[in-house]
Amino acid sequence: MPFARSAHGEICKGSRSIPDVAAHPTKAPPINRWEHRYLGEERFPETLSALEIEHFFTLEEDELASVRERRGPWNRLALALQIGFLKLTGRTLNSVELIPPQILNHLGRQVDCPAPRIASIRAFYRRRPRTLFEHHAAALRLLGRSELTPHAERGLVASGFTHQRSEVERHARSSNFRASSALR
Repeated sequence: MPFARSAHGEICKGSRSIPDVAAHPTKAPPINRWEHRYLGEERFPETLSALEIEHFFTLEEDELASVRERRGPWNRLALALQIGFLKLTGRTLNSVELIPPQILNHLGRQVDCPAPRIASIRAFYRRRPRTLFEHHAAALRLLGRSELTPHAERGLVASGFTHQRSEVERHARSSNFRASSALR
């Protein structure tokens, strides 16, 4: 049976029609997807579901390999934490608050490190504060992101992206910028 086009641009074969993607491009996924809920946050959310912990804090093979190269179990756990927090919020973790134990347990199982019952970022970097910045850089590099420069931030502000969180998220993903810095 020959193919024909309907009045709506669909390709028809008999009684069935196939939508023509060129005539009706598919919608972009909604910007308020659950993965974007925490973008720009500086601290851990009050609660994270098991699904969210699994999604954001499960390391890919290359990330896990890089984490396992670190000396000492606390260094491995701290870098894994930085990677997961960057995936969750688009920011590196600087907070002095306590880290949720469920996250520490999840990461500890992945990097073969017994998770502490109570820990803060400050506890991980107490002996050598410079390691915090090294872990920030390593996490950004592993996830293919870069720091937002002051010049780029001014450009985002001038463009009005800071008023529309969804636009910042899209820009951050396509340009490897830290979305969270633009949200300040």
